[in-house]
Parts: sequence; C-alpha cells; structure tokens
Amino acid sequence: MATNAVTMRDVARLAGVSVATVSFVINGSKPVTEETRQRVERAMAEAGYRRNVIARALASKRTRVIGLLYPTAQRAVQGSAFQFFTSAAAQAQVQGYTLVVSPTVGSDAELGELTGAGLIEGLVVMEVHADDARVAYLRAQGVPFALVGRTADVTGIAYVDIDFDETVTDALARLQALGHRDVLLLDTVTDPEDVGGYAPPLRVRSAFGRIGAERGMRTAAFGAARTADAGFAAAGRLVAQHPRVTAVLVHDELLAAGFVAGLRALGVRVPEDLSVGLIDSTPEIASMIDPRLDVWAVPGEELGREGVAALIDVLERGSVAPSAQNLVACRHVAGASLAAPRVGVLHQPGAR
Repeated sequence: MATNAVTMRDVARLAGVSVATVSFVINGSKPVTEETRQRVERAMAEAGYRRNVIARALASKRTRVIGLLYPTAQRAVQGSAFQFFTSAAAQAQVQGYTLVVSPTVGSDAELGELTGAGLIEGLVVMEVHADDARVAYLRAQGVPFALVGRTADVTGIAYVDIDFDETVTDALARLQALGHRDVLLLDTVTDPEDVGGYAPPLRVRSAFGRIGAERGMRTAAFGAARTADAGFAAAGRLVAQHPRVTAVLVHDELLAAGFVAGLRALGVRVPEDLSVGLIDSTPEIASMIDPRLDVWAVPGEELGREGVAALIDVLERGSVAPSAQNLVACRHVAGASLAAPRVGVLHQPGAR
C-alpha cells in the first residue's frame, strides 16, 4: 500500500481489530492489552501507516513526545553514547512515544525554551553531575524527568545508572586473582574536591579506593584531562611516581588510547610489564587499542531502554514508583591486556 493511502481502517482490517482499537493504540487514549498493541503495531508497519503526531496530540491532548538531553558541548559523543540513543529511541517507539535528542547544555534558559512550548512531555537527562542544576530546574518547573546517571541526592527521582561498586569489585577481583596487589586508577577527576562534578568518575574513584582497601590491595588514583595526549603524558607519570604498580584501570577511552601509546613509547609492554583494563567503555573501542584491552563494557542498550521506560512510567503514573531506581553493572569482555604480574621496566632494584 502507498503510505499516503493507508488509513486506520486498513490497519484495523489487517490486524483483525476494530478501528476504535487502532485509535486507542495510536493515541494512547485507552489501555489495550500488550498482545493487541503489538498486533496493531505490526499491522501499521506492514501497511506503511505513519502516525500523525499533530493529529494525535489534538485528539488526546498529549503529544507523546519525549526528549533525551545529551550536552554534546560538554561531553563529546563517543561509542557508548550511540547505544543509549538507539535503544532509547526503540523503547520510546515500542511504548508509543516519539523521542527527540537535544544537544543543549541545559541552562535554565535552554531548558525553558525546550520544555516551555508544551511539545515535549518529559526529559531523559544524561551526563549527570552529582549536583546537577538541570535537575533542580526541572523539579522547580514540574517537568517530568528521569536520569541516566545519579545525583548525590536521588530522593524522589527516577533513574537508571551503572552499578559502579559491582563493576569495580569485579575488576579488582579479577586482578587480585591474577596476583596483582598494587593497582592504579587513571581517571578524569582533576579536582577531587569538586564533589558536585560529573558523577561517574567520582563514583568510580570512591568505589576503587574503598573496595581496594577492603580487599587488602594497595591502590592509588590520579586524574588527567579527557584527551589522548593527557593519557600519553600519564604513562610517564606512572613510571616516575608509581614503580610498584603492576596493573592500571583506566576510566576513559580517550585516556586509555593515549596511555597505552605512552607506555609503548617508554618501552613498557602490555600486559607483560603492566596489565591495563578499561572501565565503562565498549568492546569496539577496546579493540581499536593495541593490544586489545580487557574492558568492562557499559550496558548502553539497557541504560537507554530503562531510562526511557522510567520516564514513561513517571508520565503514565503521574509519580515516581519506588522501583524506579535501578543499577546495572558493566560486564567484563576479555581482551589481551591482563596477565599475572611480572618483573618489568617499572620494577628496578631500589624502587619503592
């Protein structure tokens, strides 16, 4: 059928339901069973029917449009972000919503412009800070939202986030099982006193020190700017300042690429002289580094899917359910960058 000739009657006939039922699915005006909704969705796809967002909004007094807030000016779009975008869009479609992605930084003026027109019903907020001004604004304005990430205070907030405690525990347990006791974390925390800053590296660093101590490991951490050049320079700092370290966990893919290149320039072999693992990235990124890094892969698809589902639950319920706060751990994907500790160039006689 040609798209412009397809009507709800055509969809109803193909799905074996009434025109009214098709309308309920399209407009979200009345509940239908999941089986019926899926049957109507399949019929719409087969027939080439396209929802008219404007007509649907007029009929239901709802736009069923939600936004995904990703501040590209502050955080470059990297591999894992695309997993968020695609899975979030798919989940929105499954639940009868349209998702739009906004690269806005998230100032009050920008958020007001984004939400003030009434087109967007709610927002999924990404790249969350421990003290996030966007959250304060959305709460004050009564705009429904859900977070992919967490603020320091999550009271009454729907969110899904990486379980950094479980992720770090698994990483340290694997290193300890190989025989490593002296482990370093290389991250992007350049100001440890900035407790309200970008939340993921703060949570990883906190978990790393606490869990390492619990396991009887000697740990240290240092931060660098989020660039490959900074990672390259960090390799020299490691050799000079931490000669006892036998393994390094890196929490940033740009840093990791530069760091491994810097080690190679210094004659430090991975993993023969130093084991290196990458936290919170993707297997695709890990495979672009030589040697292929062991990675604790970000659960991007789950986070995008559950973030959208959490927001839609807030929209449908009119409140935040107690079950709307979820954590998902990164999973280990083996590479060629972890090995038992051996005496290498970092371990010269007389080293501390």
